[in-house]
Amino acid sequence: MASHSLDNTRQSSDALARANRQLSDMIFTGRSFSGRESHCAFLNVAATAGDGPQFARVSAVSGLDLADDGRSVVLVDWDLDGDLDMWISNRNAPRLRFLRNDAPTDHHFLAVRLVGNGKTTNRDAIGARVEVYLDDPDHKPMIKTLHAGEGFLGQSSKWLHFGLGDAKKIKKLIVKWPAGDAETFTDLQVDSRYRLVQGSRAADPWSVPARTLKIVPAAPKLPNSADAARIPLAYRLPMVRVPYEQFDGTTKWARFNKGKPVLLNLWASWCRPCLAELQELTDRSDELRAAGIEVLALSVDGMKDDGSKAAAVSTARRIGLPFEVGRATPQLLRALEQMHHRQIPMRRQLPLPTSFLIDANGQLAVIYKGPLTVDVLLADVKNLEGTSRQRFVRSAAFPGRTIDHPKIDLARRRTETLIRFRLASVLEQLGRFPEAAIHYRGVVELSPTYAEAHNNLGNVLDRLRAFAAAESHLRLALKLKPDFAFAHHNLGNVLLHQGSFAAALQSYRKAVDLDSQNAGFHFSYGNALFVAKQPIPSVIASLKQATQLNPRFEQAQFLLGVSHERIGKPQQAIEYYRRTLAINPLHVDAKNSLRRLTGGRK
Repeated sequence: MASHSLDNTRQSSDALARANRQLSDMIFTGRSFSGRESHCAFLNVAATAGDGPQFARVSAVSGLDLADDGRSVVLVDWDLDGDLDMWISNRNAPRLRFLRNDAPTDHHFLAVRLVGNGKTTNRDAIGARVEVYLDDPDHKPMIKTLHAGEGFLGQSSKWLHFGLGDAKKIKKLIVKWPAGDAETFTDLQVDSRYRLVQGSRAADPWSVPARTLKIVPAAPKLPNSADAARIPLAYRLPMVRVPYEQFDGTTKWARFNKGKPVLLNLWASWCRPCLAELQELTDRSDELRAAGIEVLALSVDGMKDDGSKAAAVSTARRIGLPFEVGRATPQLLRALEQMHHRQIPMRRQLPLPTSFLIDANGQLAVIYKGPLTVDVLLADVKNLEGTSRQRFVRSAAFPGRTIDHPKIDLARRRTETLIRFRLASVLEQLGRFPEAAIHYRGVVELSPTYAEAHNNLGNVLDRLRAFAAAESHLRLALKLKPDFAFAHHNLGNVLLHQGSFAAALQSYRKAVDLDSQNAGFHFSYGNALFVAKQPIPSVIASLKQATQLNPRFEQAQFLLGVSHERIGKPQQAIEYYRRTLAINPLHVDAKNSLRRLTGGRK
C-alpha cells in the first residue's frame, strides 16, 4: 500500500511537471494565454435598488472589446475631469494602452487622498476604509478601501474616487484608519478633491494644477513587420565550442577567442536572402579583412531533406566565397539555439539566414536573425569595446538613459549571473562539461558568494576528474550554505573518487539526514558502503530506501541484486535482477547475472 500511494504521488508530481513544461513552452514560444479572446466589459443594470446585480455585456459599445492579451487594469482620473480612465497592460502589443473616459454625463463626483500619521497608520494609509454619506436618507453609504495592489501586478490611483450620480450634497465622510480609530469629515463639496490627513479633522481642498501637456486621442500604431532583427546583447557569454563539417567530410572545431571578431553565418543553397547576403559579404570582403573580421559560413543543406550536401559545395564555388566555409552539424545548431534561448525570451526556431557576431574575446556580442548588411556589421564591430554599462545602453531597443547608481549596477550583475548560470546548467545537462565549467567559473567570478554555482562547478569538475578543484568549490559552497544537501552529496562523490571512504560516507550521511526523501542520496550512501566493503546488510538497507522512494531506480535495483548474491541469497538476487531488466531490458550486467544464476532459464 505504501508503494502504491507513493507511486500515485509521483504520478501527480510528474503530471504537474509536464503541465509546468507545457506552460513554459507556451510562454517562451509567444503563444497567448487568452486564446485571442476580446476583453469584456459588463454594466450593472439592476432595475431597482433592492434587486441583486444584473449585468449586460457592453464591451463593443464601450470600446473595450480589444483583442489584446490583457494582464492588468488600473483606474485613475488621469485627465482630472471627474471620471475614471483606464490603463491596461498587455503581454502582446501594445504593451501599455490608455483608454480615456469621454462618456458624456452631468453626474457629480468626490475624490479624496488619505494621508496617515506615520505612527499608528502608514503614510499611504493603506488599509483605511472610507464611507461617504449623501444628504439622502434612502441612499446607502458608499464604501471603499484603499488597497496596496489590485489585480495582477496592478496598482490603481491612491485617490479614492466616488461617483455621486445626481446628488448635489454630501452629508459626511468617515475614515476608519487601519489602527481602528474613526474620523469624520464634513463640509465637503461635490465635484471636488480633498487631502484627508489623519488627526486633522478638517479636509484640505486640492486644486487641479495647471497643465501644459494635452492628451490627444490616437489609434495605436504597430511597427511594420520586418524580415530581419538585430539583437545586440547586454550580457555577453563565452561562445561554446562547436564542431562543423568541412566540405571534404572531416570534422573541425570552430575556434573563437582569436583576438579578432568572427561572424558565424548560417545559410542554405535554396535560401535566396542567404545567397544575396553571401554575395555582399564576398563583394566587400576586402573591407571585412581591413576591419579584422573573420567569416565562418556554414551551410545547413541536407539537414531536413531540404537540399543536398553537393548543393552547398556548388553554391560556395559559384559565388566564390573568399572565407572559411563548411556544413553545420546538429550539435552545432543545438548549441547555437541554446546560446540564443539563454538570451532571448522568445524561443522560436532560428530563421535563415542567421548570423552570430563573436567579439575578439570569444564572447557572443550580436545575433542577426534574417539578412545582414555589411554596413551594419562594420558599425557593430566598431562598438564591440566598452564597459558593461555602455554595452547595456547600446543593447536597448529604445533610446534613453541609464540610472547611474550602484544598485542598478548590482541588478545588471545579478541578471548576467542568472543568464550565465542557466546556460551552464543546460550545458551540464547535455554532458558538455568543459563548456559548463567555463560558464560556472564566470558565474562565481561575478558572484563569489553564489553557493549553488560553486556546487555545480564542483560537480562538473568532478566529472572532469579535477578532484582537488572540485573539492575546493564544494567546501566553499558548504561554507556559504552549511545545510546544502546536494553539496554534501557531491562532496561525497569527490571524496569517494579519491578513495577517502570514511570522509565520503560522512558526507553522504549528512546529505541523507538533510533530505531523507531523495532516493539518489540513499543510493549513493549505499553504493559507498558497498565500495568501502562495509557490512552488506547496511548496504541493502540504504538501497531499499532508495527503491522505496523510487521503484524504477535502475542502479539501486541492480546493486541490490549484487548485494544479495554477495551474501549467498541467489533467489532474492534473481528477483532484483529481474526488476532491473523490467526497468531497462538492455541492462547487460543484469542479463548476464540472471543467466548465470538461472542457467539460462527465464
